[in-house]
Amino acid sequence: MKKLLYAAIFILALAIIAYVAFLNVPQDSTKGKEASISFINEEQEVIDTPTQESTNEKGDIVAKPQAPSKAKERKLKLGAAILFAEYEKNEKKADKKFIGKIIDIEGQIMGIEKDEAGKGVVILDSGNGMDGIMCTLEDSETKKLATLKEGQKVKIRGKCAGKMMDVVFNKCLLLE
Repeated sequence: MKKLLYAAIFILALAIIAYVAFLNVPQDSTKGKEASISFINEEQEVIDTPTQESTNEKGDIVAKPQAPSKAKERKLKLGAAILFAEYEKNEKKADKKFIGKIIDIEGQIMGIEKDEAGKGVVILDSGNGMDGIMCTLEDSETKKLATLKEGQKVKIRGKCAGKMMDVVFNKCLLLE
């Protein structure tokens, strides 16, 4: 009886090992899928570069750029108060419209600070009084903080990350 029990445990262990090994085999389900990579060129324009995803000899997924497309992503330009009002009206709809997009925001500086990582942060007035548009600057832009003053009007280009009390923008560039 013991031998039968040991044999059953052994077979069960082999089945589990085979199942786990099968799960770790790379799948080619992504092979041939199209994607795109966005770049910002010297004129600060967003350019989509189509890519073709495939796997290399190691099984890693790689993106191979194709011929650049002539189509450019439409740049959004909004006032800080208008952007904030969109989020106040319907946050889910605004998230779908703005998250991940490069947007030019124009507004009046409500605050200037540095975050824990030492990056410059400019907070634009939203007209709300308490909350604003929080723009975390790229490292190369942080040195420009000294030239800014509260109350000054600025244009900032950044990538929207959604709303967490303030509407948050990352990888921001000062345009003016």
